[in-house]
Amino acid sequence: APAADPARPAAAEVATLRRLLRREPVLWVILVTTLVANLGSGGMAEVALPALAHGPLRAGAGGYGALVAAFGGGALLGTLATAQVRRPSRPGVLASVVFLAEAGVQAVVPFAGGLPAVAVAIALAGFVNGFGNVLVLTAVQAWAPAALLGRLMGVVMLASFGVFPVSVLFGGAVTHALGPAAFFPIAAVPLGVAMLGALALRRWREWEPGTASAAEPFPAAG
Repeated sequence: APAADPARPAAAEVATLRRLLRREPVLWVILVTTLVANLGSGGMAEVALPALAHGPLRAGAGGYGALVAAFGGGALLGTLATAQVRRPSRPGVLASVVFLAEAGVQAVVPFAGGLPAVAVAIALAGFVNGFGNVLVLTAVQAWAPAALLGRLMGVVMLASFGVFPVSVLFGGAVTHALGPAAFFPIAAVPLGVAMLGALALRRWREWEPGTASAAEPFPAAG
């Protein structure tokens, strides 16, 4: 796509982005599901997981480090696996299925057994997380107009990382009241509900990045 005109006023691009938010349901699905999904991720990684390692698993700092490494390794393999998959015609459906799988795996992580079994479960969660994230972000970048790509990705990243403090606070409250194991299935529920809700929307199921029909809702800036 042609590069954005550097002389175009920023206010025009912001106005176009606002029109996208009002008119395009796929963008709202991406933003809402990102917000809901990340309500659990920060609390799980920064509160529940270390509490699980130091508490029920009795694995100490070394065990916690092993779990973090397992998740990171799984996420790396997931991103590499995404590059080997043929471009799906319905990325929204595939992404929803992948994140539903992540919710299921995440819910059972603390109940897998000892440290090795939990590490395998957390690595699998990292794999599907990495796979799904790359799939969705790549599809968004292929779908968005070039002139708004930076602003649109900024909004998506804000939805992802902006909820982090709330997630950690939520994770601390649940872990303190119910223990670290309880937080994993509790955090998995919003992710699963968000993905099921997305699958219920026909526009999301039929979303095809890069096609002319997908680009039609975008009005020209100016």
